[in-house]
Amino acid sequence: MADGDVVLSFPEDCVSGEEEYVLFRVHKFILSHNSTTFKTMLDKRLLNKRTRNLYKGAPVLKLEDSAEDFNNLLEVLYDPTKIPFKKWDPDTPLNIKCILLLTDKYHFASLRKRIVDHIKEDWPATINEWDIVEFAVQTFKRNDPQEALDNHFPEPGAAIQLARLCNIPEILPAAFYHLSRLHQNEDWDMCWGSSPDEDTLEKVAAGKKRTARWGLLTDQDYRCLVRGRDFLEDALSDTVFPSSILPWTIPDGMCDNQHHCRSLFPNVLASMRNDSRRTRDVLAVLDTYASKDISQEYHLCLLCGAVLNISLKALRGSLWTSLPRFFDV
Repeated sequence: MADGDVVLSFPEDCVSGEEEYVLFRVHKFILSHNSTTFKTMLDKRLLNKRTRNLYKGAPVLKLEDSAEDFNNLLEVLYDPTKIPFKKWDPDTPLNIKCILLLTDKYHFASLRKRIVDHIKEDWPATINEWDIVEFAVQTFKRNDPQEALDNHFPEPGAAIQLARLCNIPEILPAAFYHLSRLHQNEDWDMCWGSSPDEDTLEKVAAGKKRTARWGLLTDQDYRCLVRGRDFLEDALSDTVFPSSILPWTIPDGMCDNQHHCRSLFPNVLASMRNDSRRTRDVLAVLDTYASKDISQEYHLCLLCGAVLNISLKALRGSLWTSLPRFFDV
């Protein structure tokens, strides 16, 4: 900025070994207004003590950050419309990570909130929001069968990494649940990296599957993933969903044949368990069965079928709210 009143100086990697710097001439007001850290650093008395050099009449403040990263920060600071964000873009966490780390370091609170709010919009916080995203995925599959899902929906590995680095725990439950549905060979880098594996890419494309950047996960992330999967696999076990209790919480005499209905319930539960193991998606399985005419399909009486539908919806909501505990996030 030609009319800027302070110069920020950043070291530049140089092959010759001599010290070279990248300079940005900016406005003190913009930095001080948006950052409590810069407000202190640019206080006139402190600035005079910190800076002995002038560049074209403006004091020079030396920083040790990446010039490229700080330039990206300045761009969105001066023009918030340049925040690199597109709804459900799988690359958003990678594109925004360095900027967000700088907003943390220098306490750009308002800019940080704006970015984090964008990121949180990509990862559902409620079961209803989750259903909206899942509906969009299924609709996309039907309407555009040739296009890869990975190009249009969030990717969990980079999202989890960003959440850990920049303290955005709100997105972790949904990101980990989505990750728990994927297999290790459904790998982003093997499909879309610099040296893609054609067999993996073909299988992912044929099955309209999504992938993850598994290489971005830490040991802690893998422990959380295994823990969460164990809890989810037990979600339809007898200890969690005892067939002796559900769905027969209705008063005696209201069921047409309580003994008959109770004897059939294990068949329903076994079918749900098999589908859950096969798909690794207990929320989708519960949604499917809660929407079925269970009375007709499994020969239950109308009342027991209705009670079971309600019980499955309640269990589904309970599982969603338990995801932070399941994955320890």
